[in-house]
Amino acid sequence: MRTRCGLNDPAPGPSFEGPFPPGNGSSAVAGAAAGTGWSVPLIAANDHWHLRRQARLAGPDCGGSGGVAKRLFERQTCDMGNRPRIEQAVLHRQAQVAVLAGLLRGDDIDALVEAVASADIPGWFTPDVAVLELAMTALDLTSIPGSEPLQYEGLRERYLPEVEFRRRAEHRNSQYALYATACMRGGLQPDLLNDTGWWQTRLWIYAVYATVIYSRAAAARRSTTVEQVPHDLAARQGSSRT
Repeated sequence: MRTRCGLNDPAPGPSFEGPFPPGNGSSAVAGAAAGTGWSVPLIAANDHWHLRRQARLAGPDCGGSGGVAKRLFERQTCDMGNRPRIEQAVLHRQAQVAVLAGLLRGDDIDALVEAVASADIPGWFTPDVAVLELAMTALDLTSIPGSEPLQYEGLRERYLPEVEFRRRAEHRNSQYALYATACMRGGLQPDLLNDTGWWQTRLWIYAVYATVIYSRAAAARRSTTVEQVPHDLAARQGSSRT
């Protein structure tokens, strides 16, 4: 079985059978990031992502006053707007720590997406760049002196087999996240707002996919385990901030 990648509803699916370790990932990542400026606690998950999924699943016919899920989502968004806003820099780091902790725990792709969703605050912050930066660092880990460049062909099928990209838009969005990561690593900042602002799905979801793909590729090319990759990512991200 494979997880079907849907634009509006990332469906649950089986986890990737790889060398992921058990245990408390967030504490291990905190230890790996010690002394790097990464002493940022994970924010508690809220119901925002679930409510938004329910509203989309309800469909356009359930809009207006008759859409229960839509009303719940709107009320949740309103409540969030009335709360004190968390600084964007804090949300940025928390999104990255959520991914690192999930990778270390061996969370499946849906759990990783759910973990990052709590940092997506409508009208205030989206973790697109935060997760793309992790993907960029993971791609950097795949570069080994004297080795051949990482080949794009078959990359998703090899390192993210549990996600099935069916529609053209899904292929385009996934490809964009992988290419944008490579652009950023090469020093070219893509125009994320104009390129992806009209998407029906958040860019950061595909950035999570890209991070997982490049992390697994790095583990394979460096002859190490995926367990080690989050530690290396945290160390490199931390050193880039000093």
